[in-house]
Amino acid sequence: MQCMKNMNKTIIEEDIDNIVKCNDFSELKNKSVFITGATGLFGLWLLEFLLFLNKKYDFNISITILTRSYNNFISKYPKFKDYNINYIENDVVNFKLNKRYDFFFDLVWAKLKNNEYTYDTMISGIKNVINICKDIEVEKLLFISSGSVYGKQPFNILKITEDTKGIPINDYAKAKKYSEELLLDSKINIGIARGFSFVGAYMKLDYFAMANFIDSVINNRDIIINGDGSPIRSYLYMADAIYWLLTILLKSKNKSIYNVGGGGGDIYL
Repeated sequence: MQCMKNMNKTIIEEDIDNIVKCNDFSELKNKSVFITGATGLFGLWLLEFLLFLNKKYDFNISITILTRSYNNFISKYPKFKDYNINYIENDVVNFKLNKRYDFFFDLVWAKLKNNEYTYDTMISGIKNVINICKDIEVEKLLFISSGSVYGKQPFNILKITEDTKGIPINDYAKAKKYSEELLLDSKINIGIARGFSFVGAYMKLDYFAMANFIDSVINNRDIIINGDGSPIRSYLYMADAIYWLLTILLKSKNKSIYNVGGGGGDIYL
């Protein structure tokens, strides 16, 4: 049955609530979480999800995020100033924690423009995260990886599975793949989500095809497709993506890897 629109909720809250009503997230009650990559697409949506659980369902989740600058974060996303969020100002390479957290989310997703800086920062960052999670004995770490670790998909392979062997073709993908290997070799309880293509609020409108299409519509420009029709994309809505991340966190076995992306509804570019 389709739910009627509640005008007291934002669209994001309505979408999250529809998911929460049909699923059990009670294992998050009274837990403490720490988030890196909180200013990115996945981090912001996870914040929305957890804050909504606290706001409507009294989950009492303690939320702490890592940010380089609290002032910059609040200036860009002022709505979060009114919520009970703890902030640590530092970067992923140098931050330290002096208290225990139940769950740790490493949600660094966006590529940096300088590939060498991306690789070095991501590897140094994940090594720091591993050491911290070991020291504070986290219950579980959820790491967002990327479908780019598979490299270019051969035309004769119609479906990529988690066991598919591929060759990462850029430094970002190589860093994600090596980060996975470091995590799998660690003694931490982890879940790994390899993300593909997503759509939803907080997307940067100058990044990837779908965001460019949305930006063109907003600014009344023609949508220009430069592809030859061979690239295929299936997009997953971000509220559904966070559902899957939380499911991996709460339900998966240690060291499990899952592809997270849209299925069906393919778009040819």
